[in-house]
Amino acid sequence: MKVSFSMLFSKSISVSGRLVHAASVFYLLLPAVLFAFGWLRAIWLLPVLAVLALCGFTLVRSYWQKGGSVQLSVWYMLLCAAAVLVWLAFSGIGGFSYQNLDYYVRNPILNDLTHFSWPLRYDLSAQPDAVQALCGSDPVGFVYYFVFWLPAAALGKVFGAAQLWLFVWCFAGLMLVLLQLQLYLQKQSLLIPVVFMGFSGLDCIPFFVQEGFVKTGHMEWWSHFFQYSSNTTLLYWVFNQAIPLWLIVGLLLNLGSRNGGAALCSLSFLYSPFATFGMIPIALCAVKKNGLGRTLHTAANWLTPALMLGVWGSFYLSNPGSLGANGWIFALGGISAVKWYFPFVLLEVGVYLLLLRRQLLCYDYLWICAVELVLIPLYKLTDANDFCMRTSIPALLILCISVIRYLLEHKNKTCLALALCLVIGMATPCAEVLRSVKFTLSGKPDANLVGDSFAAMTLDKYEYAEDLVTTVNNQFFAHDWQDSLFEKYLGK
Repeated sequence: MKVSFSMLFSKSISVSGRLVHAASVFYLLLPAVLFAFGWLRAIWLLPVLAVLALCGFTLVRSYWQKGGSVQLSVWYMLLCAAAVLVWLAFSGIGGFSYQNLDYYVRNPILNDLTHFSWPLRYDLSAQPDAVQALCGSDPVGFVYYFVFWLPAAALGKVFGAAQLWLFVWCFAGLMLVLLQLQLYLQKQSLLIPVVFMGFSGLDCIPFFVQEGFVKTGHMEWWSHFFQYSSNTTLLYWVFNQAIPLWLIVGLLLNLGSRNGGAALCSLSFLYSPFATFGMIPIALCAVKKNGLGRTLHTAANWLTPALMLGVWGSFYLSNPGSLGANGWIFALGGISAVKWYFPFVLLEVGVYLLLLRRQLLCYDYLWICAVELVLIPLYKLTDANDFCMRTSIPALLILCISVIRYLLEHKNKTCLALALCLVIGMATPCAEVLRSVKFTLSGKPDANLVGDSFAAMTLDKYEYAEDLVTTVNNQFFAHDWQDSLFEKYLGK
């Protein structure tokens, strides 16, 4: 009996929630395991692996008890995979397309994790004299939330082609995120991938007023003090933070009131200490939903956060000087910050929250995310204000999912208003993609690096190379790492 292509594509497949959730938990825990083998003393290896295994077991058991599945047609799954593949191909990940400026550190991180032994150490006395004048000449440790790169780097050590493995790792993570959303929303609809990839605030309105029509401009700094990044911007600039945080949020929404929420949310600390600030209120809501007594009775819910703070917290503190300017935005920016705050909140998230106001207490975690998104811009941390840009990642995704959920559940005038906002907002991610397509096709070189490795930096590849080297020195190099708590008691 012959099976036509049309019959094959129209066939539906039952996607098992148990398998998707188990794969997602594995995806999040594998980098932590690799870090343990590469950075911790042997005496700590077994207890750390035991806690990670307990966390994984607790979460997988909760999802296994829940069960569940979603029916997706073959054509739909292939279309989603193709869309993600194209989206990812122009992100710069893997080196297949133009790379934004942040890759001046992203590429050396992957290169050094691949080609050097773990843990990473650098002897600055081997650097050129000009670099030593900026950074010093002492041995330094490399301190950053880099665990997302470890699976690709480990595969690169064995098989080579680390950039390709990073692309594959990111693709797998994005597909797991989309499957998490499908399982949560329980409906096959192209709205899910389209809104997920295109979600953004209404940046284009003030940007066009200020700058005019610029097809490939970066629109999200129009307020000068604050930025909430679109999902495309997050993928194209800080994929190492965005993908795992999106996956954690997706898992949390599918966890419901089952056990393990505190353990799951604490995993955000592996990938983004800034985003962890945004996860804490959401985690507290998850604890309340599960019940405080039941949460504390489960060892993984307090051992996992303790592990994150004890091991990775002490590791990050090995470089205490990486935060730069910090304080209340109105104290730092004065009346100008006040002037920009209210239009920023209104155009970035306020329009969506006003349209969803009747769902604030109905949709999972939406009310706490609304509070977060109004308050986050009030405080600044780091010179680039990473606190605002990254702390907002979990709340923005929940807002995005809430918009999708409303559109799937209703057919009214509010849906038309939401659709209009989404279409206007999509100008921001479209500009990000178009810039990459334009510069990729025109052969414009990628962001010129300060070197392919932090072990051999140079000042002659970029106009602002001195500033970039100084940034690397401040944010990634721990000059007194030998005296840190982590190095004295935990690290190799």
